[in-house]
Amino acid sequence: MVRVEIYQRHSDEAICSAEIDSANPRPLRAAVTQAVHSNASLAYGYLVCADLEHADLTRADFTRADLSRADLTHAKLDRASLAYASLVGAKLEGAALYAVNGYGADFQGANLRNANLWGADLLEANLSRTNLSGARLTLANLRRRSAEQQHRRSEPR
Repeated sequence: MVRVEIYQRHSDEAICSAEIDSANPRPLRAAVTQAVHSNASLAYGYLVCADLEHADLTRADFTRADLSRADLTHAKLDRASLAYASLVGAKLEGAALYAVNGYGADFQGANLRNANLWGADLLEANLSRTNLSGARLTLANLRRRSAEQQHRRSEPR
């Protein structure tokens, strides 16, 4: 049994907490969902292998969070920030990622089968070995900078 507490940034007061064991992931899902609905930032969070299946994480801030191998199957991440987050090997099958900010995120080996990425910003995201079959990519930005653009960007001015 593990006790998880989620704190608001720059505060010593816990927003929510949960007792979690491997047989019952629902308390973690509830705690993370409660934190999101309390406008807590989960930026830089460590949620490796977290079971967040079907969780409503609309507008969540997971900037630079580690969600590697997390189960986000059918999760609602509309307008969430996944900028520079690690989602290596994550399960996002059927997830709603409408207008998500995934700038620079690492989706390597993730399963985004049948996910809705309508209007998603995935500029500079790593999508290598990512399953995008059946995914809705209308108006999604999947561009990467060329080596020349990256070099120009890094030159001192």
